[in-house]
Amino acid sequence: MGSLRSLRKHRNGISIDKYENESVEKWEKDGLRFYLLKVDLNSTFMKPYYCGYARFSERPVKEGSILSYVPVHGGITLEQTDDQGGMIYGFDCAHASDFEDPRTRDIGWLKEECERMARAIIIASEYEDEYLAASAEEKADILDKYEKAVETLL
Repeated sequence: MGSLRSLRKHRNGISIDKYENESVEKWEKDGLRFYLLKVDLNSTFMKPYYCGYARFSERPVKEGSILSYVPVHGGITLEQTDDQGGMIYGFDCAHASDFEDPRTRDIGWLKEECERMARAIIIASEYEDEYLAASAEEKADILDKYEKAVETLL
């Protein structure tokens, strides 16, 4: 497998071909497309690792904003438009402790984490406008509501 750095960029976003052609798993659920890629940098310093992605047909939330609070393994590490006008969000399992965590190599757990991330992004979209218009103190209250909503649906 290639490096994420090798993803072909197009004028209108990242090429969806990488995800479609090189995924070790891909599936659809609730109108979303999901991908698992195994990244091998062929390095003596870094073992191969997995990344999980969810593709939305359009951007559900603004760049940055409330996405920092989406509860997914290691946080969202990719937020990119694709060459078909969709939006791809992803997480990786290349954090220092991940190589000791067996979940980060468990395809079932990784697929659940992809779907969990997507559901949390959808929930975030319901709170985003209120969050962006709020003062710092109000944002904390909105994030508390968001976290409770995520807990009940995940």
